[in-house]
Amino acid sequence: MEVLERLYQFPNLKDINVLNNPIEQNATSFNILLAEVLIKKPKIERFCKHKITQANQLEAVYLAKFKW
Repeated sequence: MEVLERLYQFPNLKDINVLNNPIEQNATSFNILLAEVLIKKPKIERFCKHKITQANQLEAVYLAKFKW
């Protein structure tokens, strides 16, 4: 995850692709990985060629509340 955190410094970032990367391969679930990214950077429109939906954003909200 620390590699992804380096990408958060770019304010206009709208699309991230980490397919076939150790970050994506070590994640337990794609939805959990996506929710963790959306917690830090909610303005992302696409992640790994997947368009962000409202359901993905709600999963991020619930994950943030669960972690808190």
